[in-house]
Amino acid sequence: MTKIGDRIANLLKESGYTQKEFALMCGVTEAAMCRYLKNEREPKIEVVANMATALNTTVEYLITGKENQTGFEDVYRLVARSAVSMTDEEKMNKQDYLDYLSLPTKLYNEIEENVADLLVQLNIRSYPVNPMQIALSLGYELVPFCEMNKEAKQILVKKDVDGISHYNPDQKTFVIYYRPDGMKECLRFTIGHEIGHIRMGHRGESELARRIADYYSAYLLAPTPWIYNAGCDDYTDVANTFFVSEPCAMRCFTRYEKWRNIPFIKSYEITLISLLSQKKCGCR
Repeated sequence: MTKIGDRIANLLKESGYTQKEFALMCGVTEAAMCRYLKNEREPKIEVVANMATALNTTVEYLITGKENQTGFEDVYRLVARSAVSMTDEEKMNKQDYLDYLSLPTKLYNEIEENVADLLVQLNIRSYPVNPMQIALSLGYELVPFCEMNKEAKQILVKKDVDGISHYNPDQKTFVIYYRPDGMKECLRFTIGHEIGHIRMGHRGESELARRIADYYSAYLLAPTPWIYNAGCDDYTDVANTFFVSEPCAMRCFTRYEKWRNIPFIKSYEITLISLLSQKKCGCR
């Protein structure tokens, strides 16, 4: 019978990631990852969750070797369980863990190329993009929290979750539940975030999945070549041009400044530039 380290090692070989890249994505040292793969030590559950995201599998499979199709009721349970308050020490340890977790360059490229493919698929040629229209064009269903049952709504509101998504086998499509109130910029980011979860094939909750979806949403709302095309001089220009919040605009402009120092342009970035029509302003 295979152990968790064996299952992780087998999937890692198929993933194309190096052990060092995989360790960074999971928020652990390469030495610790080596021990996990040799079954000399068992990873914590939050690390297993990141592993499952990186390897496109489920926590259940890594731990038990059996697949389990997580339904939305299980999502409610996970959210409710996560709502338990942490001690100050636990919060400090959690922050140390989050600060260490990183994404490899090839994963950033994979996210960006996925966004480019999506914009090409939907023939989106102007900005700012409309995430809600994108979701509907992909066949996803959008449901505000106010239309959910009382128990589910209370759990999500208590957890302070802005959005959540799952696959509905009866409707044979993905459903995105979202908080309709608040800033429109935040709502746009939330919908983009859930599109990111779906498009990147996430099958469970993890900090790695959240970071990937965050990056996906920011790039969808403000692709780097489009920031260049718009002639943005600072993050406030990004916020106004692409209709994103200031924190999101700051991250996007930082990404743009780093991109300007790269001496080459990727094929999907050329595609993104070619998509733009002469009319730059879209519908918000």
